Amino acid sequence: RGGLHGFSGAARGPIEALAREFGWQPSELKSSGCRMADEHLSTRLGDMLAGRPPLCLWSAGLIHVGRHFRTAGGEKIIVSRNAVEAERLEAAQRNDPRKASSLIVPDDFAGPSALAFGEDVATAIGLINRYSKSAADNLVRITRPEGVIERLALSHGAPADELRAI
Repeated sequence: RGGLHGFSGAARGPIEALAREFGWQPSELKSSGCRMADEHLSTRLGDMLAGRPPLCLWSAGLIHVGRHFRTAGGEKIIVSRNAVEAERLEAAQRNDPRKASSLIVPDDFAGPSALAFGEDVATAIGLINRYSKSAADNLVRITRPEGVIERLALSHGAPADELRAI
């Protein structure tokens, strides 16, 4: 590790400085390449290796999507940051090989979607409330793993205080 010169993440500045010491021009350098050197992503991968959902090709495909949280009970929730991520979460829930995730989406307002692994849908609703500008009587639509669809008001959401961001 001592020979890594303190490199971390995808920042190219330190690598370019080292290259100049050897007489190379930065334009000759290729990208640092490895996304796993990104501290944020490596933290998420470590969480996936240790937690739920179990690491598989399906769950690994979600590593770049949204904001990731762990509840106090150890359940995982992913909240979308934009419409593209919301679509990816929807597709992920449809294709969940274990049929163990619930999709929570805004029903009558604009806001993020959430994918909850486990039973803690109330905290996922609380996160949607946190990241949207909506009223407590706005509704979310919950698609359970078995396909059951229900609607709940945002007021049913639990405070999203005891979460660990990943």
